[in-house]
Amino acid sequence: MKFLLCLLTLVSAFFPVSAQVFSVDIDPYDPPEGIFSEEWSEMYINGDKVGYTHTILKRRGDEIITMEDSFMNMGRGPTSITTISTTHTKESVDGTPISILDVTREGDRTKTQNIQFSPEGATIEVNDGARAWTREITLDPGFVLSWSFLLELVKQDLRPGEEFEAHIYVPDIVLDQTLPITTKYIGEEEISIRGETHQAIKIEQTLRLVFLPLKLSVWINHEGKLLLMEMPIGGMDITLIGSTEEQAKASFSPPDFFTATLIPLNRSIPENASTVTFTLHPHGESMPDIPDTAYQSVVKNDDGTASVTVRRGELRFTEPSAVDPAYLEATPLVDFEDPAILNLVTQADLENLSQAEKVRKLVEIADNAIAIKSMDLGFATASETVKLSEGDCTEHALLLTALGRAAGIPTRGASGVVYFPLAPDQPVMGYHMWAQIWNGSEWLDVDAAFGSAETAPIRILYSTTDLSDPTLSEDVLTIAQFLGQTTIEVVDVTTPEN
Repeated sequence: MKFLLCLLTLVSAFFPVSAQVFSVDIDPYDPPEGIFSEEWSEMYINGDKVGYTHTILKRRGDEIITMEDSFMNMGRGPTSITTISTTHTKESVDGTPISILDVTREGDRTKTQNIQFSPEGATIEVNDGARAWTREITLDPGFVLSWSFLLELVKQDLRPGEEFEAHIYVPDIVLDQTLPITTKYIGEEEISIRGETHQAIKIEQTLRLVFLPLKLSVWINHEGKLLLMEMPIGGMDITLIGSTEEQAKASFSPPDFFTATLIPLNRSIPENASTVTFTLHPHGESMPDIPDTAYQSVVKNDDGTASVTVRRGELRFTEPSAVDPAYLEATPLVDFEDPAILNLVTQADLENLSQAEKVRKLVEIADNAIAIKSMDLGFATASETVKLSEGDCTEHALLLTALGRAAGIPTRGASGVVYFPLAPDQPVMGYHMWAQIWNGSEWLDVDAAFGSAETAPIRILYSTTDLSDPTLSEDVLTIAQFLGQTTIEVVDVTTPEN
């Protein structure tokens, strides 16, 4: 699953907004024409360099333009993914939002997102090279972007221990609403970076999402330049270090985060397992919430661990009961109205098949449609996956969800960890995405990446999504709470023989 790439994309979108600073001799209410601030920084995860960012503040007439460039390169097994993003945010000198233009390039693929603001909200236009879509959204007035956030920070003139709250719009985290952000001025302190001691001003920020707060600490020097920024998420320490252009662009070997996130198991799970009970040991003080489902029972133990029992399910259908219509709708990710998806469903000739036979057929189609089982793609919509015929678990999950909805079967995305033997003597679990179908009364796991339409007890579910959010931020950030923070032990397995 590409949760790490998505997570870095979300974090890199949040970092520059908070990292933008400018020289103390600049008048924030009347900055000079042209470029008046420029920052380079290196990006690290757990001490490994993964890329860099470049931020410029520029005045052009009555507009302030914030230009943010980011470069990321991460290893995924034998390959690596390079993502380059350029964002231009336009605001008036007084901070009124005008527009955001974001262009993300990944290999030969380019996604463009254009947001035009109005007093009522915004118009969002997205083109990913395979399809385009437009959405109108309503936003509460008074939110901040980039320049307007800096103006608010200057206006508050905080003293040590003081804080203020604003609402910020970060579309790569949540597309259709603003988020509360608290900024606290900690005061002056001494920090060491690359062996050098610096006198710094420390600021702490908390971006509050309903399900998870994002917290970061920022240190700037007395000239207003970024020295260091840290954001811990789960078991990851994500860091920006202020640098020169030469340092930022210096070559580096992309770390292999795919292999690093695999979770070793103490024993193998037989293919015919009926139930499997896992114990999850948190590395921190508490275990994030894990949901109960029709085939997954969770008990939080007094010692802080969680016992998760997963049962095998049957691909059977009951008389349908009410289900959220969102699980039948097309979305930017699950674009089943695209001819590429509709043609696959039409050619499958599902009309005379039972519901169970339809699901098995759709799993087979989604499996076969991706000829190149590869981790080289960062992320692709369902229709783009058909056209490229390449991808891994996220592409399989989105495509199968699109096929299910096109066939009239409520389908959603699911994320967590899945068991697989890395080698005969190396059982592991890895972070994974799959699909779930509604059988009339409960959700059943179906996994095109495994070519399976059966609910096997090899997955621990952490999160589900209707896939309406094109950023997948809630799903990604939920998974991030577990990343590097849990050890998993198989404590009991039952089979038909016992």
